[in-house]
Amino acid sequence: AAASESGAASDKAQGGEEWLTVQHSLGETKIPAQPERIAVTHQILIDWLHPLGYKVSVAPMARPNQEFEPYTPEEQKRDMTLIGPPGEPNLEALLSEEPDVIFVNWGHDKAYEQLSKIAPSVFVEFQDDWRELLRTYGRMLNKEELAEAWLNAYQQKAEAAKARLSEAVAGETVVFIRFLPKELRIYANHPTSSVGGVLYHDLGLKPVSEPAGEMYEAISLEGLAQLNPDHIFMQIGFVPATDDEAARRYNEITEGPVWKGINAVAKNQVYLVESAFFSNSPLGKQYMIDVVLENLLGE
Repeated sequence: AAASESGAASDKAQGGEEWLTVQHSLGETKIPAQPERIAVTHQILIDWLHPLGYKVSVAPMARPNQEFEPYTPEEQKRDMTLIGPPGEPNLEALLSEEPDVIFVNWGHDKAYEQLSKIAPSVFVEFQDDWRELLRTYGRMLNKEELAEAWLNAYQQKAEAAKARLSEAVAGETVVFIRFLPKELRIYANHPTSSVGGVLYHDLGLKPVSEPAGEMYEAISLEGLAQLNPDHIFMQIGFVPATDDEAARRYNEITEGPVWKGINAVAKNQVYLVESAFFSNSPLGKQYMIDVVLENLLGE
């Protein structure tokens, strides 16, 4: 889809308001060049719009039991109207909020026609590579320079962190695992995956084993013990606060001698992280770097 999102043309409407003609995955839409009230159908879109200088006014909650992600910038939270939990777009609430433009999240394209009757709507297909997706938004919205500036700043942050980590944990292995209701997952050294990309590529940490082809695979506790990582980043369940099944499984596994014999466990180098650690988005990546530094350098 990226090829069609080649850029935006601006023109002045009668009355002097400037409009942008945006080429996106579902066609061409005219939106105000300086929208006053931006709505999104999922909070993840803030992560792409914020680096480009946009302030979102209307959004659903980040999660069913959580208003915002832990990394959502304060200036975005301020004066934002939250329209219920995430899920299918709340058309009535969006209509009553009178947005100037609606950015539609991947997975919500079926509601696009109804949304575009409420306000001019822009839909962008998901791309695995978060950097390319940010560049796509930059091209579409005439904000290419801001997108590149943000990516350069991220790169500098990652390199500074990498230099400090290479001294602090030189040669020590790091793994990310998730306890889910039915399995324990281990995440691979994968350049575009949400965790592998940051841990092993951007920050240069040492993975436990050669990368598998997949982003993650199920692993037994014995398998994890054989890999014997020095540091474990760990998440329990998809939505930690509500996933009792996964928590039960975690408690079962971690009470036994196999878990306690793992290097990271014996050395008290296991770090419980929030689901936000998993966000495959620009602001999510920044947050991941901060969480890694906090845990591995004790900051």
